[in-house]
Amino acid sequence: MTSERSQAEQTVQKLTTDREGAAAALEVIQKRQAEAQAQLATLTETMANRNKEMAALEDRLGSTRQELAAAQAKLADVRQQLSEQPTPALLGVAPKPE
Repeated sequence: MTSERSQAEQTVQKLTTDREGAAAALEVIQKRQAEAQAQLATLTETMANRNKEMAALEDRLGSTRQELAAAQAKLADVRQQLSEQPTPALLGVAPKPE
């Protein structure tokens, strides 16, 4: 009977050790999970800020493109007007020296 009791005590001790090891492993995993969640929250916030910055840059790019198109249209108009003006050489008049 003593050997059965001793065996039972050894089994209980082994199970207790296994349970403590599993509890310690679970604690490590839970700590890693909490760290990962905190990192994910930080990364999510960073991504949201960068998305806002990207949207602002896209707005600026759109405005700049519109300004460029307007400037190019104005330049085309001026070139057209200049091409329609008679040049002094074509009128038989020499250009005035400056």
